[in-house]
Amino acid sequence: MSRSGSNPWTTHRARHEAEGGVLNIYLDTNLWNELCDQAVDPAHLVSALRAKGSNLAIGPHSIFELAKTFAKAPARGKELFSYISRVLAEKILYTKEITGILESEMTSLRDGTEVEPFASVDNYSQFRRDVEAFARGNFTEQAQAFVSQRMSLGVQSRRDAQIHFDNRPDVKARLKAINPEDLPRWLASETRSPQGMELLVGQIMRQFTDAPMHEVMSWAKPLIDSAACRLASGLVRADLYHSWRACNRGSLPKDLYHDMYHVLQAIHCDVYATKEGGQQDYTGLLLTRNTHVAIYDKLTPVDEWLKAEA
Repeated sequence: MSRSGSNPWTTHRARHEAEGGVLNIYLDTNLWNELCDQAVDPAHLVSALRAKGSNLAIGPHSIFELAKTFAKAPARGKELFSYISRVLAEKILYTKEITGILESEMTSLRDGTEVEPFASVDNYSQFRRDVEAFARGNFTEQAQAFVSQRMSLGVQSRRDAQIHFDNRPDVKARLKAINPEDLPRWLASETRSPQGMELLVGQIMRQFTDAPMHEVMSWAKPLIDSAACRLASGLVRADLYHSWRACNRGSLPKDLYHDMYHVLQAIHCDVYATKEGGQQDYTGLLLTRNTHVAIYDKLTPVDEWLKAEA
């Protein structure tokens, strides 16, 4: 269920109770589907979790993945968004986009404030209105363009990796020489290397296309050195892992880019929950020790599983 032998939620819950904090639980899209299919009452679930000091979180990437349903099954799309609309009425958490989280990390360094990875009240209200429109079947051309654009990112990442390593057999050979058991240590070292800094600069430039290069370069090292700026380092580790896997597995799964996107959006949450056991291959490599990974056992009702573990 986790990357350790004991139940990580129990340990994490004890720490949060001692600190008086809330346990924020990010759900992968597959668990939102499970909650809908199992007809779990959102009000009851959220209330029960809050009674235990926990809260649910959803991210923009889940909205993208749920919205893909409209292309082949519009009725199912309306059903899913009708359910999510009921969930949002309970005022759960909505994570910012990757760009927003990264911007918040940069702001926290500049101003000495805490990182705020979740949407503001105004943005949450707009998000609810968008979801309610989808629930009515109002899937606009703008929404279709959003889905198409994000789908293309995963395809492009696989294509770029293949082209890059076809042209750089020396780099491919170096990455193939890194054994799986050495991967965590290599990622930690490489993230803080000049190459890691260069990868982060590239990530920032992609997120903020009009940012001056000299300014972006001045941000890279402080971001990676900051324990509070989890996403900055996570983006670098994701790039490195993506390259390593492309070289060592022969090809990249078509869903890898999107699954890693979920993990990164959850990086400031306390728990990342999914029912895809295969994600354990890399979740522990991208996330910090502040976020634990839980794999749904598919045996008990999903709400009972969440309430028992929270």
